Amino acid sequence: MKSLKGPSFLTEEGSIFFYISLALFIVLVVLGHFLVSIVVGLGLLVAIRFNSKKFEDRKKELNQYLIEFTNSVDDMSRQALLNFPIPLTIISQEGDLHWYNSKFKEVVKKEKGHKDNIKSYFPSFPFKELAENGENTSIDLQYGSKNFNVLFSVIEGNEPGNPVYLLYFLDNTRFVTLRDVYTAEKTLVAVIEVDNFDEISKKMDRVERTSLMARIERELTVMAQRMNGIIVKHLEDRFIMVFENRFYENLVTKKFDILEDVKEIKTEKEEYFTLSIGLGVGAKTLTQQYDNSLGALSIALGRGGDQAVVKTPTKVTYYGGRSKAVEKSTKVKARIMANAIRQIMAQSSNVIISGHKSGDMDSFGAALGIHAIAKAMKTLLLS
Repeated sequence: MKSLKGPSFLTEEGSIFFYISLALFIVLVVLGHFLVSIVVGLGLLVAIRFNSKKFEDRKKELNQYLIEFTNSVDDMSRQALLNFPIPLTIISQEGDLHWYNSKFKEVVKKEKGHKDNIKSYFPSFPFKELAENGENTSIDLQYGSKNFNVLFSVIEGNEPGNPVYLLYFLDNTRFVTLRDVYTAEKTLVAVIEVDNFDEISKKMDRVERTSLMARIERELTVMAQRMNGIIVKHLEDRFIMVFENRFYENLVTKKFDILEDVKEIKTEKEEYFTLSIGLGVGAKTLTQQYDNSLGALSIALGRGGDQAVVKTPTKVTYYGGRSKAVEKSTKVKARIMANAIRQIMAQSSNVIISGHKSGDMDSFGAALGIHAIAKAMKTLLLS
């Protein structure tokens, strides 16, 4: 059963008077005091009318207050957006500027009625990313000397299916500058080896060999000093060079011209030394840089020497290699292949030997050689 309620226009304190008067009216009617009940009824009607008017007045006052408050909030919101401490702008799908705040105007030095498309300020602005990627993604843009990380949100426009975008330009110039400095100062390690040192050295006396190696060391030292790096002689025919990443592009641009410079150093019999350079780029630690450089050097030696190999986490790039493979290249390649086979066998628990389809004596001899290697390494063998 629903509880008895007074009219909705009655205030809370007026409702008590209404209930008391109604109860008195009913009692008087039941007792037969009709004249008095009429007076009470009239008083009740007057009270209802008075409270109704009072309620309407309060309702109007409340509505007026809500309107003023809403307008005030709208004004504050507009002022907050206009004076927001980061640049904001609203653009269409085609890049037309619908609105921007004072900070955006300061950044792009916008004049009224001038350059009304975002492409005018950011020619590489990626509209495709706005359409395809969600709002959790961001866009990196540059304007003059400043860098921005742009966040955006989609706003439904006046026309359904034709959204507009609110862009937030977060100034991350300091971060980009710090990142670039870190990248530029990152240490790189190059391993350099004289390919044919043993072969040519056997044909020279000690004085001439020492003189030629000193000239090679001088060329390498000059290159290292040019890049504010250092170079250390690791073995009799191997060097390690340490330098900053900022000079890497210069090396690539000049295509490791040290390779050609060293070939200008010739013996009395017009023989010359060649270099193999291994360089690892993009590793996180010095140990990884060095290991990648050794791997790149192995590739350079396996390809015949006289070249530089740059190994990154995603690809391997070759420079040089113009001269004919020197005598040592065959031995170097054999050593590289032997080391590779040994590593593969060391990581295997079983070696299966199989010749090619039309077997011949070369195939048979190679099988015997692999058999001997596997047996010497005590690897389980099935043949």
